[in-house]
Amino acid sequence: NLGGLEHARGNFQHAEPYARRSVELRRQVVDAGDPAVAEDEAAWASILHALGRDDEAERLLRGAIGVLERTLGQDHPEVAAAWNNLAAIAHRRGDYDTADQAYRRALKAKERAIGLEHPSVAITLNNLAVNARKRGDNEQAAALYRRALSILEGRVEVDHPNLLLTRRNYAKLLRAIGREEDEPNERLEEAGTQPEQEDTMGTDEVEAHRLASNTNEEGLADDKEVEPERLSSNTNEEALADDEVEAHRLASNTNEEGLADD
Repeated sequence: NLGGLEHARGNFQHAEPYARRSVELRRQVVDAGDPAVAEDEAAWASILHALGRDDEAERLLRGAIGVLERTLGQDHPEVAAAWNNLAAIAHRRGDYDTADQAYRRALKAKERAIGLEHPSVAITLNNLAVNARKRGDNEQAAALYRRALSILEGRVEVDHPNLLLTRRNYAKLLRAIGREEDEPNERLEEAGTQPEQEDTMGTDEVEAHRLASNTNEEGLADDKEVEPERLSSNTNEEALADDEVEAHRLASNTNEEGLADD
């Protein structure tokens, strides 16, 4: 549809009226508790987030999560994506405790839906690690980065953007706390001259409508079953945004950056 096309092009101002209209029409023909309405609301929320209208986006996402959990179950990929998007909003606001809770809900749902070792899980782990750093918990952040890398290494190509980004984030953390000797050189090489902040991975949405933000953080998106597209961010931190079922990519113009892999 036109809204999806404008969204894919990054024309969020043009996409928003179409997304709003889609929700309005859907509400006229199906019950408010139908998951199709929630999916459209989540897509609209992603565009609002990209436009910096986070209060509106949060209200839509919270409502959508309630419907999706009741109708699809708490462990559905759509639910995981919605929680990840909600976490991204909290993270951008600096509400790192709320972001941590939401990212963990996303992680739990994702692990149950697709398994503990799926590359998509590494995206949420990276997000949690960046958020842990913001909360001042460097040890937890390091453990999360190590788990993310253990998933990605051997499962994606050595030059995969998600792997490179996670390595950069981990290297920045080790350098910041003076523990570069803890890891092999190849895990540190990708940090290069990047700023000393780590990067969160952008948001996933319901129906895996992809969110990646152009903000102070950069993000990765994992390998998607359905045509993942690449997004690059111009910020000091990196964020991963992963694809879910029938993923539609969204990029947000926020304080975080997101990459999606090939």
